Amino acid sequence: MKLLMFVTLLSCLTTVSGQAQSIVDALQLVQQGIRYSDSLVYRFDGNPYTGALDAINIQESANQVGHAVEYCIAVANASPLLNDQDSGAVAVAILSLRPDVETLLKRIISKKWNFDQVVVGLFSVSKQVQQALTDQKAQTIALGNAVASKLSGAYRQAAPLLLEEFSASFDSAIAAFVPQSMDYSTRDSGILIQGVCFSPTHLRSSSIVQ
Repeated sequence: MKLLMFVTLLSCLTTVSGQAQSIVDALQLVQQGIRYSDSLVYRFDGNPYTGALDAINIQESANQVGHAVEYCIAVANASPLLNDQDSGAVAVAILSLRPDVETLLKRIISKKWNFDQVVVGLFSVSKQVQQALTDQKAQTIALGNAVASKLSGAYRQAAPLLLEEFSASFDSAIAAFVPQSMDYSTRDSGILIQGVCFSPTHLRSSSIVQ
């Protein structure tokens, strides 16, 4: 928290380049999508009559976040190396994502029972949530690595620790959706969030109508 306050203060006292601002704007777009997905998950109650439609709405919002993440990765990859001033501004945007991601993941965990109640085809929606979270973890790490590669000095050095924290949060959420009889030995094989995402491939394979 102290680091976030310090970096925020630093960024407020400086101006950033257009390229850094493009990364910040892209990260804020991701953040907006995460917050919207969280609002949908918050209202998800597993109602047997409306649950399938609610899950579709969550999917649609998740797809939008996924597109935002892909766009942000592309913007970061196209960026030159950032100086300390620009890196500070981007670091603020990254750090501000953390509480929103953690809130969403905790919300998803708290809704495990509700997801279990919505069954489409042969499986409950929880099966898709588990796979989606694994995919989202991989995407979040990809985003973090893309942005971190453009940061300078201490900001780049601090990035791995922050990515580990994101990864651990996803691992906790994934573990909550793994069947008790299943050995969770592949917890680090995948990976933000894009909220809750049920990909079209998953839908087709399980007859579910992100």
